[in-house]
Amino acid sequence: MANLFALALLYRPQSMPSTKDFRAVPEVLDDDVEFSGLVKQAIKTANGCIKGEYSTRVEHFRTRFGLRTMPSRVHLTRLDGHYKLRNDIAHDQGLAAADAPHRPAKSILATRQTVSEREWKKVLRDFYAVVSMLDTGLQESVLIDGGVSLAVYHSMQKSTTHRTVGWIRQQLRENWRIDDALNTNEMVLEAVEFAGLRVVDTGRKLKRHRVYPRPVAPSPTPGTVSSV
Repeated sequence: MANLFALALLYRPQSMPSTKDFRAVPEVLDDDVEFSGLVKQAIKTANGCIKGEYSTRVEHFRTRFGLRTMPSRVHLTRLDGHYKLRNDIAHDQGLAAADAPHRPAKSILATRQTVSEREWKKVLRDFYAVVSMLDTGLQESVLIDGGVSLAVYHSMQKSTTHRTVGWIRQQLRENWRIDDALNTNEMVLEAVEFAGLRVVDTGRKLKRHRVYPRPVAPSPTPGTVSSV
């Protein structure tokens, strides 16, 4: 959930005091340094506030981003019931008495959690149901472009040569699972423009237009002083 909250902050940095001075995606993508700073601060902020019972975590999404679609109370109540079990497994090696240095090892090991396959699958179903509804809410209210801008930016950051719009759309489809309704030539070119990338019109179909990554600034030569 913290990752979803951080993602929402990339599009709505003004929602939290710690990120309000950054520009939002997609505008911020034209400055690699500013965007990197936003990502780091969004992750730090999310990890700091998305804690405690799941109903408390989800409430942050409602109050900060005003999501229209929210997880049901039934799913949240059930998920809160799994909270202690999840913590024991994730942080205490599945032992209810992990923090009991005054007790013998045999006694501590006797407190291990036993979870049936049926119960564990129920926990996963409840968690996926809540996260799925949060994802839907973010798509409706926060991710104004369905994530296309971030996907285009990341795809071109990994490239050292020009790529066609058709190639970028293939990356969005295969690696980002961007919906076909959003993964269009026009949407990709708009994202490319926001990211400050150079496009060469080939005079053919849009999908054949060439997109060039921004050149990487050369590192200062050892023994020299770079200008400021």
